[in-house]
Amino acid sequence: MINQTLPGFGAMFDSSPPLESVVLIIGRAGTLKSSFAYAVAMNLCKMMNSGGLYLSLEQNRNMFIRNLKSIGIMPSNRLHIIDFSTFMDSLGTNSHYFTHDEYVDFVFRALSMELPDVGTNLRCFILDSLNALQSLMDVSEAELRRKMNDFFFRLRKKGILSLIIMEGDADVERDEYYLVDGIIELGIMHIGTDIKRYVRIRKMRGCKHTLYPHILEVDGGIRVGGELIYE
Repeated sequence: MINQTLPGFGAMFDSSPPLESVVLIIGRAGTLKSSFAYAVAMNLCKMMNSGGLYLSLEQNRNMFIRNLKSIGIMPSNRLHIIDFSTFMDSLGTNSHYFTHDEYVDFVFRALSMELPDVGTNLRCFILDSLNALQSLMDVSEAELRRKMNDFFFRLRKKGILSLIIMEGDADVERDEYYLVDGIIELGIMHIGTDIKRYVRIRKMRGCKHTLYPHILEVDGGIRVGGELIYE
């Protein structure tokens, strides 16, 4: 059903990926990673008559909502947006006393909350961002890989779609690429004097898909256009 969440997105898939997938949404700054992930999850919640959680470790909730509205996405009460500082305040907890393991536990504590309108009937989760979570976990590179593997395994056990936002270059190899089920790249391409946004499926276990980039259109929401032709 993920392939049906945005207009035109289905043209990039031959079948729908498993809903319990952990999918990395990767791209550089300004490539609409957060808005893309929210739009996909919001429409999936509507289709499945269920709920979801958008957990931001970076952006303020109100600022993110303003950003969504600015490109024509009206937030849904089915997909709740919670930012890190507000959630910590509600718990009466000081994050300065967290250990690296407790930051991961914090994510799953947020996932276990009962949310207005949807209760605990969650079908999708968005983490914004993996970079922020990893920066809070002051561990060695080898230890980080092990903890990320455990983190993704725990997410799969929840049986929900997990969209994990990550800022970076998809062409730079990272351990996370081998641990997740899917990788969706968002980017900006210069074609002559024109500039185009694009979406590309780099990896998606459990289904066939195109490897070619498609135009990402932003006009009263987000939609996927045709294959991006460039020379």
